[in-house]
Amino acid sequence: MNRPSIEIPFAIGPQARELQALDLGDKRLEDRARLVFEAWGKSPESSIPQVMKSSAELEGAYRFFNNPRVDSDAVLSPHISCTWERARQSSEVGQWVLAVQDTTEMRFGGTKHRHGLGSLMNDGHGFYAHVGLLVSLVGDSGESSVGVPLGVGASEILVRPLERPKRPEGMSKTQWERARHFAEDNEFLRWGRVSRSLDDTAMGQDIALVHVADREADEFDWLTSLKNRGGRFVVRQTKNRRVKQDAAQVQEHGELLLDELLARAHPVRAMRQVGFETAATSGGRRRKQARKGRSTLLEVRAVSTCVKRPHLTRSSDKELDLNVVVVREVDPPEGQQPIEWRLLTTEPIETAADVLRIVDAYRARWLIEEFFKALKTGCSYERLQLETLHGLKIALSLCFGLAWHMLLLRTLARDALDVPAHTVLTKAQHELLLLAASNIDNPWSVRLPKAPTVTDVMYAVARMGGHVRANGPPGWQTLGRGFQELNRLLMAQHWLLARCDKS
Repeated sequence: MNRPSIEIPFAIGPQARELQALDLGDKRLEDRARLVFEAWGKSPESSIPQVMKSSAELEGAYRFFNNPRVDSDAVLSPHISCTWERARQSSEVGQWVLAVQDTTEMRFGGTKHRHGLGSLMNDGHGFYAHVGLLVSLVGDSGESSVGVPLGVGASEILVRPLERPKRPEGMSKTQWERARHFAEDNEFLRWGRVSRSLDDTAMGQDIALVHVADREADEFDWLTSLKNRGGRFVVRQTKNRRVKQDAAQVQEHGELLLDELLARAHPVRAMRQVGFETAATSGGRRRKQARKGRSTLLEVRAVSTCVKRPHLTRSSDKELDLNVVVVREVDPPEGQQPIEWRLLTTEPIETAADVLRIVDAYRARWLIEEFFKALKTGCSYERLQLETLHGLKIALSLCFGLAWHMLLLRTLARDALDVPAHTVLTKAQHELLLLAASNIDNPWSVRLPKAPTVTDVMYAVARMGGHVRANGPPGWQTLGRGFQELNRLLMAQHWLLARCDKS
């Protein structure tokens, strides 16, 4: 499968750029935040004690995380600003800007309970992070578009109480479910809060967002609220809703459900050859049958319809007009569950290019799963020993910028052909990598061209982390170890230069 040539409409720059506009109201705190961020960025998979150079710096880092005057939202704010600037530049050149939302659990081990953490499934302790990751959809839909991560556009932390509410005695299960649905602390309301924050920011910058989400987001009230304020979406269907019909049709055939409508004959609109990866788990949910990564042929069809208001919803709308795109795998491998997506969308389905664009938008949803892996594996976030929710939220705000940069590197390396290496490396890293990789005495030496691409860089850095190219693309831990080794060499070079200057 050919990869499209990608043109990046925004300047990436080094990781440190993500904190340039940091404002904590105290220059000392801002300097400390940048010091921790830059040190952590040089070795993202290492612990805080490993990345700080001295005991004084380590003590300063822990004081920063425990300082009640440090607000995690303020720490995250400059990265969000950079994200929206990249989104604006992408929108200006005609690229779709996707707001991919999902939730992941952050689980922390140990026998000692950490202050502020809540309950998780299976007797765990931690919290849930709901993230709106902005993604630019790049490429020609006639071929195959690629999602390029832009960064975090908005997020929310959800902490469940240690003691979950129990159904009162004498209340039926149906009554309890209804009461919980309309409760002000209904966890699903986070989708509305984050999407409204994203839309408000996008509107202020004249960016037309397309919200993309998996099956959890298939809620009538959320979809109608998005559409009523002019929002766009591509959401995977899970609810078998009632389809609007006239009285005569209902009397003759009974109520028509969405699944029945989709099973009827409708024209084949397009075919798409895609690469498919194994699904990750998120928030404790697991797929019933695991799928192996593969390249496969998808058949895509589309239909317009109007679904009726369900019995249990906060929405006052009686119906919702939308389009449905059905994606089916043509010939799945023997013993493997076939791919099938039913996508609810506001987007037009008039042409094959329209429909394929919708499919590519949903395929880009995978990036948020990779983003969560970058946080947990590439940055080892869940292994942090910070003892309070306050400190963990500050650390997460820093990790968002680190994980985005790692995800961008791997995305460009795997999906782009000619993006130059200097877009993701500092000048010093770039020069040292060229020098170190060409040294035949190094056990991990690789041959790099004089003007390497991001793909060349990823495999060179991964080789420094112990990766063997024949084993396929490197994982997050291997990349983390590679960057750790690269920056260890960089520190050694600085030390030698300092010694030479003194002598």
